[in-house]
Amino acid sequence: MGKMSEDERKVFWDSLGINYIDGIPKAMPVVALQAAIRVGGFAAYQLALTIANAIAKLILGRGLPLVVNAGLARAMAVFAGPIGWAITGLWMLADIAGPAYRVTVPCVIHIAMLRQKQLLSYCPKCSCPYSGNPKFCPECGEKLD
Repeated sequence: MGKMSEDERKVFWDSLGINYIDGIPKAMPVVALQAAIRVGGFAAYQLALTIANAIAKLILGRGLPLVVNAGLARAMAVFAGPIGWAITGLWMLADIAGPAYRVTVPCVIHIAMLRQKQLLSYCPKCSCPYSGNPKFCPECGEKLD
């Protein structure tokens, strides 16, 4: 990825059907935010609560109640913890696997069917399908070339 140009990365993400912003998958900022919260420790919680209270004060004219602050801190802990990582992992898998389930898997199955059909031969006498190189037809016993 590091050696790709911006246009090549866009083509790559488009070919996988993954939404991206400036050449980066949309889920990546979430992963980066989770990592920042984990590394930042308590300071990350303080900063988030300060920003949430400042926004609430601008919109509502007063800060958030203590219960809402506690709920917000708990939600951030879940988001940054193992549950958040699991949800983000599932989200990333859904982004990556989505095009595979819709396009790639049916194409692979269709190609496999065509290959199997190509491998079959038919008896000239009874039109029975057979595979491999038998000397005689498995159905009627006709000698095969």
